[in-house]
Amino acid sequence: MTNLKRTNILALSPTEWHGMWMNRQQIMSRLGVLHNVVYSEGPWFTWERNAAFKNSSALGKFSKVNNVLLDSPPYLILRNPRLRMYDDFLIKISVSRWDKAFPKSLSKKKKILYVFHPCYMDIIKHIDYDVLVYHCYDNLLKMRGSDDAKLKFQEEELCLIADFVFASSESTKERFETEYKADNIFFLPNGVDFDLFQRNLPENRISLEIKLAAKKTAGYVGSVNDKFDFDLVFELAKRMSHVCFVFVGRVNNLSETNKQKWKSIIDLSNTTHHGLCAKEDVPKILRSLDVNCLFYSSGKNSFAKDCYPLKLHESLASGIPLVSTPIRSVAAFSDHVLLASSVDEWEKKITLAITEPERAPSSKKERVLLAKQNSWDHRAEMISEILHI
Repeated sequence: MTNLKRTNILALSPTEWHGMWMNRQQIMSRLGVLHNVVYSEGPWFTWERNAAFKNSSALGKFSKVNNVLLDSPPYLILRNPRLRMYDDFLIKISVSRWDKAFPKSLSKKKKILYVFHPCYMDIIKHIDYDVLVYHCYDNLLKMRGSDDAKLKFQEEELCLIADFVFASSESTKERFETEYKADNIFFLPNGVDFDLFQRNLPENRISLEIKLAAKKTAGYVGSVNDKFDFDLVFELAKRMSHVCFVFVGRVNNLSETNKQKWKSIIDLSNTTHHGLCAKEDVPKILRSLDVNCLFYSSGKNSFAKDCYPLKLHESLASGIPLVSTPIRSVAAFSDHVLLASSVDEWEKKITLAITEPERAPSSKKERVLLAKQNSWDHRAEMISEILHI
């Protein structure tokens, strides 16, 4: 079968493969069916030595998982950007490792370098490739902890040298075209692992161990970070004491103010937080709720305004009514999603979804069909068509 694979794809992403599954893993696991995919987070840095010694080996290794060859970089290679010549030398060794990972019989095949973050600009210059792809999965400039000036410079440079740029939201596409004057941008929204939802049918629902289990439930499955509307959720939970608000996902990158707001939320008697769950459990959890919610902040500086939520089509695939802040990407599906801007509207829409789900904008069957039309399989096909692979 290996000899039939058409293209060599080197994917560089800061996302750990076995962590939360996002568009990086979803896309590459599908492209890996027909193509040789090597997936790497890049070599370790000197300040990551403890993690490197704990999680890797001296020489590193490649493991086949989910149709990709997953790189575990060696801890003998520890980059130090302050030592330019030495750092470049280590990068070249890493590039050589990746090249050798592809089957020798396909060493002359078309090679695609698929980059998910501008932080790899210092590595790109050392790689021989036929096609360069930049896939922007979020508005990185608005994320907490980023060096905005450096990142923007890297992003602009990457957009201009890339043969193809995929933007997960229309606003990101427009920003690249306006600010960077790039003309090679394609809108590629996030999707859903529809087959996973089909394998986890309603009769396989799991029971969440939630406080006040007899109550109706409104849930949010996803990361709790600065795109989350803490003030909205706190007011809703206080008002709707008859509803249990369930949160499933990691809590990360919060400002000190939002850390305190989050604590105030989970201290309420009708809220519960379950932490990160396995991707296989997502369909069961979403179906265990009475209403799914996307509690996104619509504030001026919120990066939620520029995102295309991974949980949009997953929530629709569950068939359960969905209520959301009317950010641009979700508002486009107003025929299927209940939109709410104020606390009053949120209370009204959640109540309607719980007590009169038949009055939701579309039926369960229509929501599931829409999700099927937005599967990750379709997204992978779009990429293949654009890249001619």
